[in-house]
Amino acid sequence: MCKPFSVILVLLISFSLISCGARIPSHAEMRIPLENFSEIEAEGFDKAYSVGDSVVAVLRISFEAGFNQGIPETFSPRKFAEFYMKESGRSCDIFEIGNIPYYEYVDSGIYHLASFYRSRYAYFLVLFGAEESSADSLRDGFVSIAESIYFDYDY
Repeated sequence: MCKPFSVILVLLISFSLISCGARIPSHAEMRIPLENFSEIEAEGFDKAYSVGDSVVAVLRISFEAGFNQGIPETFSPRKFAEFYMKESGRSCDIFEIGNIPYYEYVDSGIYHLASFYRSRYAYFLVLFGAEESSADSLRDGFVSIAESIYFDYDY
């Protein structure tokens, strides 16, 4: 009688451990496959994660909030990148990986890679940052993470 109960209990614990280990950092519908990153506070962003000397920050602008800021809901991710760059007073080359636009800049000794997305409901900015001296060694990793971001509408 106890044996079936024990088996069920072990299975439940196993599934809960597996699901905890597979948790992918997210904000609303956006999923960001980050390994070993911990959530931190970052002023001006909705979510932020850090590991070592790298930070990843996420800003979500719903179409309604964007409209109030002069962002039409018809922008492509690239148009959103152009708009955001102009609003922030920067002038950078915009690159693309697939349909993901991004640009890079250095500000106060910090290297930034800004990538831009559009979901069904909102625009997203994902900003990667690290010390300027680490830019060359981290750039490919940041681009790889930017490329692996996806949306899950069953949240």
